[in-house]
Amino acid sequence: MYSKLNNLEQAIVDYTKAITLDSKNKNFLVNRAKAYYANKNSKRAIADYNTAIALYLNDSDLYEQRGNIYYDENDFQQAIYDYTRAFDLGSKNWNLYRERGEKLGDLENAISDYEKYLSNEKQHYLYDSKEIQAKIDELKARLQESK
Repeated sequence: MYSKLNNLEQAIVDYTKAITLDSKNKNFLVNRAKAYYANKNSKRAIADYNTAIALYLNDSDLYEQRGNIYYDENDFQQAIYDYTRAFDLGSKNWNLYRERGEKLGDLENAISDYEKYLSNEKQHYLYDSKEIQAKIDELKARLQESK
């Protein structure tokens, strides 16, 4: 609601007040993190996700969302860690396989991630499967060249 009204500063103030009343409320923490991030303050957004994760260790959505910030900030190692943790916790977000596959330095694991992504037919409407297959083929060729 706040972002639609372009009033992120007020959202941060209001969520901060709410958090002082209920410091363990995941929604307050996540919404303030989103407001911070939309307001170009990724450091504080990550801090709120860290707090939420400390309270809700098994919530794969929190890892996905924090991983997306790391990804956008080009901190791919942290993004990969968070995406992997989200998968370990049972995330069904197949798009993360594609994102993780793009940034892995390990060609074999990147190929595996892309293949997992392609194995889920529901995602094919988001990205051209031929494009993903071309990336797999390119990575396999690079892997062969490196051997």
